[in-house]
Amino acid sequence: MTTNDVQDAVENVSQALDTAKDQNEQVAALEKFQTEVETDMRGMSAEESQDYMGKLTIELEQSGQLPALSLAYADQLGGNLDRDDLKSEMRTTNRFAAYGNHSARLDQVFLKYLTDNYDKGENLIEASNNNWVWTDSSISSDDISKKLTEFRENRDERKRVADNQEKAGPYAATLLNGGEKSLFNFIDRYSQNNSLSKLDLTRYLADAEASGSTDGMYAEHRQQTVRELLRNWDSEDKGTWMRGGFRNDGFASSGLSKESLLKSTGYASEQGLMAEYARRAADLTAENEAMQAEDEHPESDDESNSESQVESTDENVAGGDPEAELSAADDQNAVPSEALEQEEEPQSVPETVGVAKGDSYWRIAHKLLGESATNKEIFAKMMELQELNNNAPLIWNPDSQQQIVVALEKAEPAVRPNIVSI
Repeated sequence: MTTNDVQDAVENVSQALDTAKDQNEQVAALEKFQTEVETDMRGMSAEESQDYMGKLTIELEQSGQLPALSLAYADQLGGNLDRDDLKSEMRTTNRFAAYGNHSARLDQVFLKYLTDNYDKGENLIEASNNNWVWTDSSISSDDISKKLTEFRENRDERKRVADNQEKAGPYAATLLNGGEKSLFNFIDRYSQNNSLSKLDLTRYLADAEASGSTDGMYAEHRQQTVRELLRNWDSEDKGTWMRGGFRNDGFASSGLSKESLLKSTGYASEQGLMAEYARRAADLTAENEAMQAEDEHPESDDESNSESQVESTDENVAGGDPEAELSAADDQNAVPSEALEQEEEPQSVPETVGVAKGDSYWRIAHKLLGESATNKEIFAKMMELQELNNNAPLIWNPDSQQQIVVALEKAEPAVRPNIVSI
């Protein structure tokens, strides 16, 4: 038995619970988990099974999946479980475990959780109703259903908050970067009230158009950020979120302040936000430099090189790449002169693509545009993909591959001008 067996089992059931749409799928996740654990423990000695279960219990507690699995286990038992029922079930599983039935040790974990939280902690039973104060006699089927629904709702809310914080990050990084010389202060220079209104943002774009400038504070990536912010000003998951409406009781301000902007990202300080996005930009620049080096010195075995790139991509966790926005602004990597002299035939892009392990909107955009695409072009394509798919989270599922819309169009030719960073 290795620790990896435990970690793999918990990772698999966590993924299943994170995508479960209803109670039936939560119970199905438990059943698959029980089978996997039983297979792992087959042939173990009593000492090995105890060590395995100890590590498994710790992993389940740390992952936060023990409550949902325990309630799904109660559903397997048929519900309507009072204290005596739980004690009886525990005596039975204790005997099975003592006789060498290792799978009974997992039942012990769930029964202990249900007993410990019978009328406290997770409040697995309903202690009263709206009309009479009374003590419930069991963990009923209704109690189980309500709690499993609550677990799904809490899971979805955590995902919503994390997703919104990730979406807010690039906007905050672009607007706040530079301290006193930030884009936020530049746009706010007329009113100087530490708040950006729709009128302020609209005036900024009008000034940019009137000047004809695409440099400095009017750099195209900065104008694009403001356009996106205006377009999503009243979106619950973007503009409203960044103006303070990021809680159920939150009130979205009519203007965008530095405080609400920063708070919407989940960072405690501007320094922390900028340090994180500087790190992400540096990592992306290093990755681009490595790709350019491979382009300049290709391996003789093209097929082997392609497979190694796919394996490298699959090692990353599926999700968004908000650091691409900053990297598009600060990209110092000039396109090799050879690329300016060669042209490639545009290729058709399929209407949909499947989400592979490690994929993000940034990586999918990069694949569609090809290795010669600049960060600015990849960022624009990424924004297009997010809009086409309503910025749906990318979830890798080996059993049912997610498909995202990429539209049917012609890819840009490989000939691109040098981009001078500002």
